[in-house]
Amino acid sequence: MRTVRIVLIEDRAPALEIMRARLAECGVGVDGLTSGPALAERAVGIGADGILISLPLASGRGEDLVVEIRRRGWKGPILALQETSSTDEAVALYSAGVDDVTVKPVKAVHLAARLRAVVRRVHGFAQAEVSVGGLRFPLDGRPVTLDGAPVALSRRERALLECLALRAGKAVGRETIFASIYGAYAGEIDPKIIDVYVCKLRKKLRSERGDYISTVFGVGYMLADPESAKAIRAA
Repeated sequence: MRTVRIVLIEDRAPALEIMRARLAECGVGVDGLTSGPALAERAVGIGADGILISLPLASGRGEDLVVEIRRRGWKGPILALQETSSTDEAVALYSAGVDDVTVKPVKAVHLAARLRAVVRRVHGFAQAEVSVGGLRFPLDGRPVTLDGAPVALSRRERALLECLALRAGKAVGRETIFASIYGAYAGEIDPKIIDVYVCKLRKKLRSERGDYISTVFGVGYMLADPESAKAIRAA
């Protein structure tokens, strides 16, 4: 079950496809990009959970790309894979704004774990689980539970719930939700499908205490404990 979506920047097409397949087996969705015009803009525009840069790049230095990505307002995690261990390069990458640096080769299961850990940290979660009232959303692929009972979710529903869970208590725009679920393939999908998924997910998460998903008019949706949501609406 996919729980994280990343942008992988890898100039070698065969390597990109191998990494995409191996990470998918570990529950990580990958939108691949290669060097080219407006690379930083394309990477940020996908709206994934994180960006993974596989070095070296044909278009220049990795640290320069990182600076450009940060300049465009990206606040999510950036990870880099070094071709060989280089302290100078690692220091330059960290100084540019990278959150983690790993030397190749690295096993996919190890890389997936590092990706999840950094994504959790960036969103302010130290543990591998988001708890909202009686709802438990494990970030490591384990089943979602509501008041101790497992909740059967489709792949899209889980991706939607993860997007809301990582921002629990905050209104999340439809555009953010849409990008987090469909990534680079968003242009092929009708955005209205988000409302359909939200409707189905809201029913599955309905409890005696009320709805865990609220509509924030003019913005999008919010995941919150039903009692907290009632208080917010009454304020």
